Amino acid sequence: MFDADAMLGIKKPNPNVQKEVKVKLPMQQMLTLHFLKMTSNRTFSDIVSDALADYFASLDAAPAPN
Repeated sequence: MFDADAMLGIKKPNPNVQKEVKVKLPMQQMLTLHFLKMTSNRTFSDIVSDALADYFASLDAAPAPN
């Protein structure tokens, strides 16, 4: 079978690989993350990953606007 991506050397992304993202947050959100980190023995990465997963799940569950 002809695969143009393979011929051009384009690799398909692996959805299981974690990538780094840098963001700027308001100070209040940073303090909240720090509080969660200190009180739950979890890393910033784990806390933000869970928060993003919850956020995207809520988008999937929200009804479409009219």
